[in-house]
Amino acid sequence: MSVTVADIMAIMNRLAPPELMEEWDNCGLQAGSPGQRVEKIMVALDPSFAVVSEACRGGFDLLITHHPLFIKAPRPIDFSIMPGRAIAMAAKYGLSIFSAHTNLDSAEGGLNDMCADLLGLKRTRVLSPRPQPDYVKLVFFVPVDHERELLDVLSRTSAGTLGNYASCSFSVRGVGRFKPLEGSSPHIGETGKIASVNETRVEAIVARRDLPDVVDALKSRHPYETMAYDVFPLAGGIENRHGLGRIGDLEQKMTLGMFAKYAMERFEINSARVAGDLEMTVRKVALCSGSGSGLLDDFMASGADVYLSGDLKYHDGMAVIEAGRGLVDIGHFETERLVVDLIAGKLGRIVDDKGLDVTISRYAGETNPFVNLKGR
Repeated sequence: MSVTVADIMAIMNRLAPPELMEEWDNCGLQAGSPGQRVEKIMVALDPSFAVVSEACRGGFDLLITHHPLFIKAPRPIDFSIMPGRAIAMAAKYGLSIFSAHTNLDSAEGGLNDMCADLLGLKRTRVLSPRPQPDYVKLVFFVPVDHERELLDVLSRTSAGTLGNYASCSFSVRGVGRFKPLEGSSPHIGETGKIASVNETRVEAIVARRDLPDVVDALKSRHPYETMAYDVFPLAGGIENRHGLGRIGDLEQKMTLGMFAKYAMERFEINSARVAGDLEMTVRKVALCSGSGSGLLDDFMASGADVYLSGDLKYHDGMAVIEAGRGLVDIGHFETERLVVDLIAGKLGRIVDDKGLDVTISRYAGETNPFVNLKGR
């Protein structure tokens, strides 16, 4: 069975739903053709010219990166400079390029969760949750002998999505009663007589915005002339597991200085910038992969003792010190290079489970663009 770019995009969009992308971002297919056949995939952090060149020389069909080729498309696209240089080479060699950026940062099981797991954080939650859709509970009734067919229809809609699980529903059997009136065309029963039918009650959660499409899909295959269904608002909502950053508890409390060294060890780096009293006690940790200054207010409001991220600024440090908190900046690259293993691992498992004939390789040549120089 041949695999296309569109097939891999569909898998990636389940791992990192496009709707989780920040408004300013550019995720998804950066260059290439959805219909292109895919046999070899390379995964990298950046679509740099070095990475694109290596993918082309290696005969790869698809390059998946965390960072996009560009945030805002340049005009014109100049083939002599980046990103036009990479686009021209990709087009010449038939390489498609796909990016999963802030949507993968926000997704449950994405890059921020990977960072939290690396630190061994417990009882984690989202630091800056995404706006939550309004959900309802959809209940419909179907004759028992059509139950399987309607459940199959339901599974092909967005209904019943809970975190990393899809097609979640509950069923119970009972007896439905109705009397067809004049002018009706009943699937079961006779006009003017009460009929009793063994039916299944099926219920599932649905985002309110998707409700019309889900109901229309069910009606299109339901045997009854008039499908009976109820819609109930959900007062409690659903726990939001998507969003930027994470917050959680360390297994054991430690000083800020000890935590900085622990983070360096876990992320396998040899330096970090720290702001705050090195002897202060740390138990609750907030973090954000990549560039974290934008979530500083979320950290301040979270009750966490320390904030770990990259690209933190001078005034961030001053504000945190004044608040009696701590900052640990281990670097943008250092918190995001994990994404290569994350994507290759998750995608690889799905490809294997589906029996797809695709090879996935990790690009290992990326380094932090900055180096630290020591004075005399």
